[in-house]
Amino acid sequence: MYDELNDNPEGRIPLTHIRPRFKVVADISAEELCERLKEGLRNHNSQVVGEAHKRYANIKIPKSDLHYWSPQLTLTMEESEDKVIVRGLFGPRPAVWTMIMFFYAFIGFATTVIGVIGMSQITMGDSASILWWIPALLVIFLSIYLVAYLGKKKGHDQMVTLFHFFEDASQLKI
Repeated sequence: MYDELNDNPEGRIPLTHIRPRFKVVADISAEELCERLKEGLRNHNSQVVGEAHKRYANIKIPKSDLHYWSPQLTLTMEESEDKVIVRGLFGPRPAVWTMIMFFYAFIGFATTVIGVIGMSQITMGDSASILWWIPALLVIFLSIYLVAYLGKKKGHDQMVTLFHFFEDASQLKI
């Protein structure tokens, strides 16, 4: 297992987050950064693919190397005077992230409903055995979190590839 600051090959990608983020301020314009990213996408020997626009870029792993947990890097660029603020977000593909969030929301909703029903039963003096579902749902929630975490670890090498691409193409250090 990687130590977040020492053993991680980059030392700057937090492994404890399911969707790591970074922020960098650069002394260039958003247009210049966009052009650097476009040039990098054209010349990066097909290790990554993607698109770059004036305020947004999405960098992905090519389909030939893609697996279920492959990450992508989403960049937003915000101009501030003569600088650009770049915010990067590593995460799974939107379909994978939506599925994980759906399960989280479903478990949260089910826990709330079961809690209300159980408390109503306690208030009426009935048996509240339905409350035993709450620890089971908590175990399911933690299992989903663990699966997402392990999936992110499986895609870590690809995340490092995306990270290297951004630093090389943009000529910025995070």
